[in-house]
Amino acid sequence: QMCIRDRRRVHGRLRILNLKRDLIVMDITDTVREEEYFVLIDNRGERRIVNIKNTKTIKWRKKLIKLDQLKGKRYDSVYDLDKEGNLAEVVTKEGVDPMGVPDLSDDNEEEGKSEEEPEETRDNRNFFAENKAQKLTNEEIKGLKAKGVEGENIIQEIAKNNQNFEAKTSFSQRKYLKKKMQRHLHRFRIVRTSIANIAETLFVDDASSVNFLRWDSLGVVLHKSNVALSREILVIDNASGVLLGGALSRSSPTANLTCGYFDDKKPAINKYRALNFLNLPRSQTERVKFVSFEALCYGEGEPQPRFDSVMISTDFEVSKVIAKIVPLILPSGSLVVYSPFLEVLGEGFDYLTKEKRFVFVMLNDIFMRELQVLKLRTHPLMNMHAFSGFILSGCLLYTSDAADDLLCVDLGGRRIIKKKK
Repeated sequence: QMCIRDRRRVHGRLRILNLKRDLIVMDITDTVREEEYFVLIDNRGERRIVNIKNTKTIKWRKKLIKLDQLKGKRYDSVYDLDKEGNLAEVVTKEGVDPMGVPDLSDDNEEEGKSEEEPEETRDNRNFFAENKAQKLTNEEIKGLKAKGVEGENIIQEIAKNNQNFEAKTSFSQRKYLKKKMQRHLHRFRIVRTSIANIAETLFVDDASSVNFLRWDSLGVVLHKSNVALSREILVIDNASGVLLGGALSRSSPTANLTCGYFDDKKPAINKYRALNFLNLPRSQTERVKFVSFEALCYGEGEPQPRFDSVMISTDFEVSKVIAKIVPLILPSGSLVVYSPFLEVLGEGFDYLTKEKRFVFVMLNDIFMRELQVLKLRTHPLMNMHAFSGFILSGCLLYTSDAADDLLCVDLGGRRIIKKKK
């Protein structure tokens, strides 16, 4: 019965957040349900967003998976898939990642108790890529699989028959086992959908479908737009609904969302497919109001809406669009524009700096590189998507021309002009 209240200042006004009222009410369970979307992530890093109700069978790595087997399975559980498409849950000791490389040493418990790693005395200086270390041939490995040797057992047999395996460094052993697991073992994890893993899955599958908006860049856009504390939000999204879905996930359930579009007709909801993947209740998706850009700017007989957070994802020059949207932004409101091309945002940056009504005007280049951290050294990974476009952001100052005439301006940004006697 306790009601938690959080006091924050927004646009100079003290806002009271009633968390009991504002939190999204969702029927969340720990198991997979037929109507829900969920993500499958395998040991090669490949991802699939699936739904049992819409898709009964999928083909993945030359194997057919009947999704009915996953109904009622726990989220974050890991399964092995055999050649017939049957599933076997992977159970490991507490604290051991089932998606990680198995430890084939005999003293697992003693090594697990030691706080520091033993000093490495082995090295790989005498190993050469001659393809002579493995005693098992491809035919013999296929024969073992035909006899029913699968999973980690086949990996253990391959490691035993490699004459250089014991002489390798511990890191080289893990790297070798990981490579063999990716080739001979199909293991995957069931993950609940979130805007982060949806953005990552769509980006890895086809980066152009989300306008090359990577998941870390999405987080920067949501942070700079201050969408969590905004009540009136405008989103112009050409990234398959990833930006719109992020606004829905991060904003308060009582906030109003407007999705602008440039087409002549209202776009189909399938264009924003990330909304379906989020499994949000209908009451939340109905908060989104689709309005054409012309209706936003010119009103069409209705009063123009005002927004305290504006997010745009585009691949065309936006200076003219920004010029029309600036009058719709409330004082202290945030404007964030994402584009995969620097030239697109260049004129927009010049416009915001010349306006002198915006502060914290920045044009950022988002760069990410994954590093493999080892003892006494690090190693950057070569195959990765390092760049993810550019982000233009700024915050509109709280100013008013009416202040020169000692007229009143309320905290919502609407001018209240006193009648002169």
